[in-house]
Amino acid sequence: MPSFCFEANATFATNLDAMMEDAQQQIGTGLEILPYQDRASIKPDGESDYWRAQQGQNKVLIRYQGQSLSKAPSKVQDWLADNAEAYGLFMPVGSTAAGETSPETRIADGFDTLLVASLDSPSSRALLPSAKQMEEGIVAIDNPDLQEAARANLQIQLDRQSKQDKAGQLHAARELWAAIDDGKSLDDVPINIRVAAGSATIAEATNFIRAREGGRIIQTDAVTLSELNRMMASNPDRFAGQDLDAYRNQISRNDLKELKQHQTDLLKQDSQALKRTELYKATFEQADQLLQQLGRSTAGPDGEIDPEAAKLNAQFLINLKNRIDQEFAKGSFDAAEPGLLQSLIQKQLAADFPDQAAELQALQDVSSSVSTNDSPTVWETIKTKSVDVVAGIVETFFERYEEDPEGFHNGLRLLDPFTEGMRATGLLEDESYKQIAQAFDDVSGEAITAVQPYLEDLIQKVERGEIDPNDTLVVAAGSLGAALLTASKKDRVRIIKATRSPFSRLIDAVKRKAQGPKTAPSANAQVDNGPAPNSKQAPGGATNKSSDDAPSFAVNSKKNGTGVKSGTFTGSYKNMSKQELSFVEKELAAGRSVERIPESKVKGKRSADFWISDGKTRIEVEFKSMKDVEFIGDLETDSAKISRGLSRKLTKGRGQSLNIAVDVIGQEGITIEIVERAWSRAKGDFRRRGVAAPSVRIIGKDFEFKKDWKLK
Repeated sequence: MPSFCFEANATFATNLDAMMEDAQQQIGTGLEILPYQDRASIKPDGESDYWRAQQGQNKVLIRYQGQSLSKAPSKVQDWLADNAEAYGLFMPVGSTAAGETSPETRIADGFDTLLVASLDSPSSRALLPSAKQMEEGIVAIDNPDLQEAARANLQIQLDRQSKQDKAGQLHAARELWAAIDDGKSLDDVPINIRVAAGSATIAEATNFIRAREGGRIIQTDAVTLSELNRMMASNPDRFAGQDLDAYRNQISRNDLKELKQHQTDLLKQDSQALKRTELYKATFEQADQLLQQLGRSTAGPDGEIDPEAAKLNAQFLINLKNRIDQEFAKGSFDAAEPGLLQSLIQKQLAADFPDQAAELQALQDVSSSVSTNDSPTVWETIKTKSVDVVAGIVETFFERYEEDPEGFHNGLRLLDPFTEGMRATGLLEDESYKQIAQAFDDVSGEAITAVQPYLEDLIQKVERGEIDPNDTLVVAAGSLGAALLTASKKDRVRIIKATRSPFSRLIDAVKRKAQGPKTAPSANAQVDNGPAPNSKQAPGGATNKSSDDAPSFAVNSKKNGTGVKSGTFTGSYKNMSKQELSFVEKELAAGRSVERIPESKVKGKRSADFWISDGKTRIEVEFKSMKDVEFIGDLETDSAKISRGLSRKLTKGRGQSLNIAVDVIGQEGITIEIVERAWSRAKGDFRRRGVAAPSVRIIGKDFEFKKDWKLK
């Protein structure tokens, strides 16, 4: 047996080297092989031996120019998918380390693509001259027509040999799986069948048998099934040639049975099966565009894979396919109504991602409003939209740009309704709004810096009630969209940077103005009724179970010089950090009452830190502090690191409360602009996960950032 394992690895090396050598001839350089164990990249370098670091393995990981293979040109991806099996290699879709770890880990691992040995003997292709040598022989032929004939004939021979190799391995694998399905062990399978099936099949079969003997029911990995469905839709011929048994440890028995039926129908060239794949293709293309429009990307802003988003998106596409299958079985597509496919997609979106579905509907409502010719009615329709909806669309534009600067035009579509609407309605005839549009005219070069103070002045006008808040926001957004559409790429980046922060403050001002004066609390409002009956009153108004551990600020809490009555504190100060004590002090000085929440004793459950009340509203708050991101003095590097660090704080905090306060006073180098980028990053992450964004309050040394904070 040891010699068999050694032979398998040696032949894997032969096949892998042959494929990589031919790849450079066919698709150029860029492919990189990584050892499966430590993932140190092995880049092409002359006659380098790709196997050198791979002893003891029969699988590797593959990237393209240091990035995920999914970032490679389609020519590269297609060549690998179509030619790997000719070299005795198998490139499974879906999760990278399929069958060996949990689905979550496999998805997170998905930056790399797996390449596995399917043959345990040198492939016919690996034993022939390389593609470069073959081409040199063909070029030596004087007659161009004979050259083309030689190439065509050679390709036919190569395809025939690779199919023979694959057919032999596939036949043996099917016999092996049939024996296992009959309840037999691997020892019951003839040795010649095991050898021909290949060590990769043996490994999969071993894992499958262990799961069966352990009583574990194999659950479908959503990402793997979704990718197989996608292959069936976009490339039916490639799907028809897949060894679906290779996915036994990732796909449930029923789902695998359904995939095999699809495969059989396609091999028979069944007309209904072909029609169905065309339908799947159109569905997935529209759904992909919609997910992209809603910011539900599986890749984070730095290109990392978001495991939860990948799983949720995959399950959405699986559910959507099932919905299409149901309608197909009912004959709904025999004489389909216009828009049926889009309607089904939106129904599934509403079922799986209700928050994003509502956002899409709001955007479509505004878009459809400005598409009519009845201008006054159009504008009144837009104005009756919730300020939160209008503001949300503008905020989403900036977030989309942060997440995908290269996909600028997709994000810009969000501003189109406002650009069209402000022009169609005659609103620009009003001098106040005309000035807003003019401020964005000819915004280029050094003139870009003039937009920032203008927006600041606009915020003051909104605050003073000199201009309608909603109309102001819509015209400003429409003017921004018009300016960006004609700006150069360089100026576009500068415009976004110059307007991001003031637009955020303008949105906050518009929301505050739209809310109007504070009203008395409703009967359902949660009111802080003061300290618990048995609690002791610490000096200065703070209450505590024991005054022994009350901090010094409690004594002085009434001496704040503001005339505001200090709030009350309930609970214990014991083990509170310096930042927590400072936060509580400021809340009490502002007249808000604070109750410390005891740490949860339930294993795995994390509790928030405080209940805080302003006398009308009472909310649960998770408190975080940030001061540990190293500041090295490089503006670009520091801002990126700090932004990522703060974003992680917000993402982690949401697991404990929907209201998060973060003290960043001690974080060197942080600015309001970095905070806004961090919020955009975190909000994009929440959107990809399909969860509501929390309300946040971020406290800096000379600034305070709030989003939907519920306390006055």
